[in-house]
Amino acid sequence: MNELYEKFKIRLVARNEGIEYTDNSGIYRFNVYLKDDLWDLQIPGSKGENFENYELNDEEQNRILPRIEKFLKGVKWFSSFRKAYNVKITRN
Repeated sequence: MNELYEKFKIRLVARNEGIEYTDNSGIYRFNVYLKDDLWDLQIPGSKGENFENYELNDEEQNRILPRIEKFLKGVKWFSSFRKAYNVKITRN
């Protein structure tokens, strides 16, 4: 499917300590922390409704991680002005 037309959804969950990514391949969840204007995205995450640990394959990493990074860089807090955040991906 053409990436421009693929539907996906990203949202912060659990008091902004997690991020949920959903597309036609399933639902993926990751721990995420914001400290000193730096988002720390923890991998591996989980996949599926049962929160089972899941290691992304290369195709999933290339599709999902850039989208999450772009989302986190543009998060808005309590105003209409966007603040620039950096994103670090950490392997647990």
